[in-house]
Amino acid sequence: MKNFIFFIFCFFCITVVPAQTKLLSANSEISVLTCGTSDAAHALYGHTAIWVKDPLKGIDRVYNYGMFDFNTPNFTAKFVKGNLLYYVDYTTFERFVSSYIYEDRSVYLQELNLTLQQKQEVFDILNTAILPQNKTFLYEFIQQNCTTKVVDVLQEATGVKLDTNVTLNQGSYRDILSSYVKTKYLDDLGINILLGKKTDLPSSSVFLPFILQESLAHTFIDGVALAKQNQLIYQSTSLNNTTSFYTSAWFFNAIVLVIAIFSWISIKLRKTIYFIYGVFGVFLLGLSIYSSHSEFALNSSILLFNPVFILLAVFRNNNKVNKALYAILGLCLFAYVGVNLFSLKLILTLGLFLLTLVSLIKDYCFIFPPRKTHS
Repeated sequence: MKNFIFFIFCFFCITVVPAQTKLLSANSEISVLTCGTSDAAHALYGHTAIWVKDPLKGIDRVYNYGMFDFNTPNFTAKFVKGNLLYYVDYTTFERFVSSYIYEDRSVYLQELNLTLQQKQEVFDILNTAILPQNKTFLYEFIQQNCTTKVVDVLQEATGVKLDTNVTLNQGSYRDILSSYVKTKYLDDLGINILLGKKTDLPSSSVFLPFILQESLAHTFIDGVALAKQNQLIYQSTSLNNTTSFYTSAWFFNAIVLVIAIFSWISIKLRKTIYFIYGVFGVFLLGLSIYSSHSEFALNSSILLFNPVFILLAVFRNNNKVNKALYAILGLCLFAYVGVNLFSLKLILTLGLFLLTLVSLIKDYCFIFPPRKTHS
């Protein structure tokens, strides 16, 4: 009986332990895969994965830190709150690339110049990450996403900090994020309205796929570039950087101008504008308080889409209250300009700002007409 137990123990050690500590051969390769963008909301900024290949050991694993479950209960609420769990998993290179070919998104490969010891370290870190107790993490737009997780792996394995001073990483986080949707005005406008003060800080991290792609080529270990020459695996055939006139800044602001003209002559329209601004302001305020995403905090958009607008509609016939509300809203609008004077947000929302200003000026003159003087 004892011999049988000992045999089972030895068998377990032989079959399980090597699977957890599998050693890479000298022919192994570690590559970073960078996937292109598309018009889909989840693909506006591309994607990053890391490929471990060792034909001699039968290893073909693409580790992907961008996995999540759409069937998660209260998915949207958890995503907005910031407690939606993402996880890392792996698939084969063929399956991974096929999924991006299906979505018609370009795929690039950068093989890394690593020693066998560094490759093994990367492989071990990734295999530790996929253990059930380690594989999930809380997603954050800038600090913890599919790209930053790969950056963490590479920096831990090599002991070298990746170069952040690259062309694609110049400017504020807001400017960089906006550059990916500059041909999609409505997306650009919406993203900038939602993002708070943190994104106006200069970028100091490698946080997006194509920034990482450039950083790998500009990071050196002992005088050798961390990445070999970039290889194109699949070229997208779509042109997702084109724009339609109906989603352009010109068309949107033309509509805003028409609304501004009609608001000058319609009290009901001005009241509707106030209500919409106020409700949206309540949403932004709730978002900045409710969400743990630091990118939503301290959002100056609340100064423009001000919850006080709702009160202006409610107390419309109370002169004393109205004067106080106009004073508050006027100060908030000037504060909005001051806070965003050097921010892209002010340029993108200029039409909406002028619409608000025109409506308030007309409404103030209507409710508090200038007194006539007698000679």
